[in-house]
Amino acid sequence: MRFTRRHLLKRLLLKRLVKKQQEQLAEKDEIIEKQNSQLEKQRIQIENMIQALLHARKKLFGSSTEATKQIEGQLFLFEEVQRLAEELGVEQKKITVKQLRREIEGGRTKNRQDRSGV
Repeated sequence: MRFTRRHLLKRLLLKRLVKKQQEQLAEKDEIIEKQNSQLEKQRIQIENMIQALLHARKKLFGSSTEATKQIEGQLFLFEEVQRLAEELGVEQKKITVKQLRREIEGGRTKNRQDRSGV
């Protein structure tokens, strides 16, 4: 089977076109790979910032334990009172405190009106 000159030119052009498209695809694959790498770095940075923010919030607003070192000669009030009460044999009693309620008249508390008349 013999190819004419025209067929050879078409074949050559097609080979060049395929080669050029392969190069373009390789370039695009490289660009996509770089962007994926950059996205992953940004995702890690965002995750680190979120963790830092959560840690800062917890440190500022979260519950914390107050631990202090005992200094030689320093008295701890509650420990001393507790120990003294135990030595004296004093029992602890529960005290119930009555809740204070104010009556409201005309949007103001009664106490404020009483004071304003004085």
